[in-house]
Amino acid sequence: MKWVLIPLVALAGFAAVIFVIGALLPVKHVATQSADSRKSPDAIWAAITDTAKFAAWRPNLKSAAPVDPADPRRGWTETWSHGEQVPIEILEWAPSQRLVTRLGAGMAFGGTWTFDLSPTATGTRLRITEHGEVYNPIFRFVSRFVIGHTASMRDYLKALGKSFGEETQVTG
Repeated sequence: MKWVLIPLVALAGFAAVIFVIGALLPVKHVATQSADSRKSPDAIWAAITDTAKFAAWRPNLKSAAPVDPADPRRGWTETWSHGEQVPIEILEWAPSQRLVTRLGAGMAFGGTWTFDLSPTATGTRLRITEHGEVYNPIFRFVSRFVIGHTASMRDYLKALGKSFGEETQVTG
């Protein structure tokens, strides 16, 4: 019986340490990632706002549906590969320049993504800035120390580049 209790106590202690560290971390964070593309700002804008095509280039997305098909500025709902539906609200819509989105409420995390598109000599630089919030202390620990706050942005930028047939270098 003692040999069963020792691993259980150790596991509980490990979970408690993760919880305490997570509880000490700030709920809010800011992270940024950028990537250059040979595509024009208009082409990048079309890709990041055409919900009908999101699932074709975003590997962890099953589908996306606009709130109002007649007005894409009203936002959309994403269905992620594990089945969770996530409403995305549009806060700012400046075609080929800037898009600001916010995750819907009721999740373990939230916040905004700001997409800034800047023309370059060879195409476009897309910079994503996340003003994120992670409410659960264990998720906060994992987000900070295991996955990293930039992982989703990095994956998004690489998938976008791949959809254009480009090898994408993501920078902070």
